[in-house]
Amino acid sequence: MEKIYQHGDLQGGIYDLGLAENFGPLDLEASVARNMARLYLYGSSFWEAYPELAVEYFSQVASAMPYLRDGSGWTAIERYRGALLQLGDQLARQEEWCAAFEQYQAAASIRPDAPLNSKLEESALRCTPPTPTWEESPTPTFTLTPTWTGLPPTAPAPTTTDTPQPPTDTPPPPDTPTPEPPTDTPTPTETQPAQPANPTP
Repeated sequence: MEKIYQHGDLQGGIYDLGLAENFGPLDLEASVARNMARLYLYGSSFWEAYPELAVEYFSQVASAMPYLRDGSGWTAIERYRGALLQLGDQLARQEEWCAAFEQYQAAASIRPDAPLNSKLEESALRCTPPTPTWEESPTPTFTLTPTWTGLPPTAPAPTTTDTPQPPTDTPPPPDTPTPEPPTDTPTPTETQPAQPANPTP
């Protein structure tokens, strides 16, 4: 347990507790120390590769032993915060802005800083973009007035009966006298010579 809590030698402490268990059952304190060390190592194995799994394991260690650390000096609470940032960045690349905002917000609750605040503001803006002002009012503030799009009201509408005909400059044809038919119709006796009654052979 001293290796786990004081030296950050998680693997060495787990190994020693496993040897001690061969001689008798571990007490509650030793079992908790070994389980927390195991969860920390599980989370480290998914670090920067599968941030969603790293968040799952480090959240358990951070809630129970936030200052448990490994040989690198990273505490469980800082590991949890870093995993939240990694998961938020991954969701932001996938344009899942609302889910990314939740991860950034959880990380900011642990320890905010300037880069994290910038990511938090951007994800919040993209998750809930500003809406047009006319959508914010429950009732419309304008009325629609029908507009006549045809001819102007001063122009009379054309009709088929009142359509003026264009003037023509062609004078009417002159009156020509109609010839009277001849009254004296010639008869065959007048136009042909008379034939003898008894022709001589």
